[in-house]
Amino acid sequence: MKHFAKICLTAAVLVVSGSVALAADYTLTISSWAPPTHGMNAKM
Repeated sequence: MKHFAKICLTAAVLVVSGSVALAADYTLTISSWAPPTHGMNAKM
């Protein structure tokens, strides 16, 4: 019975940590010396 409880607790922790990772918002800031019309920056 203790083994089953440990497995359930581990599964619950993985589900919670996975849902927190999916809910995270990321902001990517890109800096470049070239103007926005430069070919290197035009595709971003």
